[in-house]
Amino acid sequence: AGVNPGWHAFHAVVGVTCSNISGIFAHNWTITDDIRAGLFGYDGVLVGAALSTFFDVHDVSFWKGFIVIALGSFACGVVRKAVGAICATLKIPAFTFCFNFTTMLILHSARTGNLHLHIAGNRPALAETAPPEVDDPIFWLDAFFNSTGQLTFVDTWYGSVMVCLGLLWAHIPGGAAGIGGGFLGTVTIFFFRGLQDIPDATLTKIRYGLFGYNSCASVIVAVTMLKAPSTPHRIITAIFAAIFTAFVTDSLAATTSLPIMTIPFVVSSWVLVLSQCLEEQQSDLERAAADGKRKDSIVVLNEGSSVIDNTNPLSGVTAVGKTGNTAETATTVLPLSRASLELLSRADIRKHNAEFLQEMELEDIGP
Repeated sequence: AGVNPGWHAFHAVVGVTCSNISGIFAHNWTITDDIRAGLFGYDGVLVGAALSTFFDVHDVSFWKGFIVIALGSFACGVVRKAVGAICATLKIPAFTFCFNFTTMLILHSARTGNLHLHIAGNRPALAETAPPEVDDPIFWLDAFFNSTGQLTFVDTWYGSVMVCLGLLWAHIPGGAAGIGGGFLGTVTIFFFRGLQDIPDATLTKIRYGLFGYNSCASVIVAVTMLKAPSTPHRIITAIFAAIFTAFVTDSLAATTSLPIMTIPFVVSSWVLVLSQCLEEQQSDLERAAADGKRKDSIVVLNEGSSVIDNTNPLSGVTAVGKTGNTAETATTVLPLSRASLELLSRADIRKHNAEFLQEMELEDIGP
């Protein structure tokens, strides 16, 4: 509609190439598993696609745009390694933070004139000659597919269909949920804005899926990454993710003149993942408290013993390992919690230890 497909695709390839080279450079010219998995490439794809979309192709020369996109994509790899280390300590993925960080810096510099590059408005493809008709089924068909296609800055229905097919090919449940979640985010903003009183400019953005693609990505995270005790629980989480991300998108879009990229997706997904991490941490603390705050060892196979010693972490089962005619004494520590010990009878303990000794090829020297 407003983006040259050849320009778009070429710079996406430039972006992924430079970003991967940067990732290899950041790892001392070593191709790691993360690089092979594409974790250092997707940010570069998005940088190339975004800048080729927002730069005014009639004003920015080919080489100037190429150099800026190449340098920006190369910076993504270095930023990704640093941000990845920080996120690893928090046990959360970096998602597309590096893409957002790099692209926003470049667009801000271009907007302020520091790079001497012109940006063709907030979204070049939004310049329509006629206001959109909400009653037209084509309006909602475009909105449905574009809510997913905009993840890669695709703004045509046929291009968006290809993106949808790609998601389904990669992961059918996650792809289907993401497509539905993107449209749910779009519909949420449509109803939230008041149905009949929505300005034409906002309706145009709705038709092009600009209120849905972040919800699409968040729902994919909710379905494929978050743990859920049941299918209904997973569905409710996905619906919440779509609606919550749609409101974050609407709020951020109203506070800045720059494109918001996938910032709402990153913020919303971090909230979801962190909430689950904190919940798991709380469960671990409660479990540790129930288990006596530490895990000790099970001791003893002496039938004459009236007390099970569960206080000495060095206690163990005395056993003999046979090596020819020589007998060697060994002490083996079996991990078992205090709470579990209280539920075990002596027969259970003997069975438990006997199985362990058999596995270790040791002989019990108890009476």
